[in-house]
Amino acid sequence: MNPVENRPDIVRGKRGIAFLLLFSSFYLGLNYLWISYESLILPEQILVAFPSFERGLALGAIASGGVALGVIVNIISGVVSDQLHSRWGRRTPLIIAGTILLVAVLALVAVIPITIPLVVTGFVFMQVFSNLAQGAFQPLLPDLFPHEKRGEVGGFLGLYALIGDALGFGITGLLVGIGYLSVSVFVIIVPVLLTTSLMLFTVRKYDAPYLGTSIGVRKAFVKIFSPEESVPGFIWLVMGSFLVLIGSSGLVYFELYFFKYILNIPNPAFGVAIAGVVVLITGMAAALGLGYLSDKIGRKIILISAALVGGVAMLSLPFARSFYVFLIVAAVVGATTGLFLSVEMAYASDLVPKRSSGQYMAYSNIAFGGSSSFAPLVDGAIFYVFRSNIYQSFTAMFFLASFFYFVGAAILLKTPKR
Repeated sequence: MNPVENRPDIVRGKRGIAFLLLFSSFYLGLNYLWISYESLILPEQILVAFPSFERGLALGAIASGGVALGVIVNIISGVVSDQLHSRWGRRTPLIIAGTILLVAVLALVAVIPITIPLVVTGFVFMQVFSNLAQGAFQPLLPDLFPHEKRGEVGGFLGLYALIGDALGFGITGLLVGIGYLSVSVFVIIVPVLLTTSLMLFTVRKYDAPYLGTSIGVRKAFVKIFSPEESVPGFIWLVMGSFLVLIGSSGLVYFELYFFKYILNIPNPAFGVAIAGVVVLITGMAAALGLGYLSDKIGRKIILISAALVGGVAMLSLPFARSFYVFLIVAAVVGATTGLFLSVEMAYASDLVPKRSSGQYMAYSNIAFGGSSSFAPLVDGAIFYVFRSNIYQSFTAMFFLASFFYFVGAAILLKTPKR
């Protein structure tokens, strides 16, 4: 059953725009959560809980382990939702369950004193439960929208993701900067609940239930390693995007330290907030404009061009010794990242088989979740190795990131033209 075939008005005309806006809002809350936690809250928790010589390595290890587990949960959630028999539909039950559990963890983290066990378990469970919801949401893109509309939908998803990032940088940066770390965690609950509710209300009539036999979690775990259908070019899209996104993922975790130790900004949390808002303005324009354009000229050329531009920008970052120069260069990096948020998802949805859309959209999330897992581990190790010279640490991180951008662009050449 394809709801689009029976209800073309949900993706066309005035009602189509309203549907698209409400559907895409889910990514605002999700990205508000993760940009706030990864850029500001987790680094501040590390400063409180860990000795100084262990902080870089601890940040990389916690981020890497938590995100890696989240990627696995994301895939299992997608597989289970493909074959979930429920009167609420295939995707909705897992989205609701993941969101409720995520909110419960956020509330506990906000009220319990910061210790090493809290930092580790809090981050891990947030990854698990947010990916439980996200893994079931992602296949709604191929479920509900035809091919010729997905670039535009991806553009709005990317736009909302960047708005969430901007709000996270701004609001959380302000709260952390004035010492309200626990309050900043509580505030995250509001956009998460609001945007998830709006999205679920919008898709409630179109999330078709699976009519066959439901699959269990154990079988879903086995199935993620044995896909039933071959999708030509899909692996190259995931691998290329994975490498490109490694280039920008690590910077998110270590940006606060760059402002503190390299640029010597008196209040680095405010610096992260200001930089984030400025950078994400360019990312919003790129995600929305080029996401729509990709429906017209193809996704491949846009992704490769963005990877090359991002690689050159990363090569320039070691020479950014003032806050304003950093903003200019990082704005370019932000635009390329925002572009991948929108166009890569649309490209993946073009390639996935309808019957296993949840499974394959979850595979495509490896590019995002996997890079977020691998990058902080590598960058944390670099940070630790060069701990006696922090400028060398960041120089090595930026040069390696640029290398990943260029290799990713080369791999994307092997993807299908359309």
